[in-house]
Amino acid sequence: MNMLEMLSSTVLAGLVLSSITHIIPVIQKKLAYQDQLIQEVADVEFAMQVMARGIRQAGFGFKPNPWIGKKLQSPNPKEWIPIQILKNSILKTGTIGAGIATSKNTQGLINDAMILSHIPFGHFDCLGRKITPNRTNKSLAHLGFFIQQSNSSGRNGALMCQSLDQKGLVQNDAILAGVKYFELESLPPSTSDMLGIRIKITTQSGRLYEQVVALRNTPI
Repeated sequence: MNMLEMLSSTVLAGLVLSSITHIIPVIQKKLAYQDQLIQEVADVEFAMQVMARGIRQAGFGFKPNPWIGKKLQSPNPKEWIPIQILKNSILKTGTIGAGIATSKNTQGLINDAMILSHIPFGHFDCLGRKITPNRTNKSLAHLGFFIQQSNSSGRNGALMCQSLDQKGLVQNDAILAGVKYFELESLPPSTSDMLGIRIKITTQSGRLYEQVVALRNTPI
């Protein structure tokens, strides 16, 4: 190999090495992005499953089915609304089943809330804990979903699931972090004849996730 060939080989090797040096960080960044996306999808799916299970529990065990907006007749309690959607609202963290409208929303965020009430049939709460008679209020199991802002700017927060502990006191569990928007829609729009609920979650990354939960006479 003469001097010219050696010089050419050295230059070529340098170019290849330089390319590899620049490509590796790009690949690493892409892999990290994919890992984050996979984790985000898994986290959102878990939150959706928790809400869907709660919605179906609240609509189970009655003939006809207890559609949203209609009061039910039962020996104890005599009447209640199984599912309530509270537009642009949050829930009090110390009182079960109490919704309060947000008084200020300068960022224009859409953060709805939902209250579910049902007779416990061996059902489970937000994190899969069995709902026992001690974990009821007026013989009803209660679940609530709302956004708790995670910073002073109010630009994102955590999706909270509210339930009762073994002493009948309110407990709040975070089931999804990094939520930008949380929106609930009745299907059809009239709550008096609602047949389902559309859940929309926009994460801090800007991705929108949707799921429609049909009200039906099934325990899960």
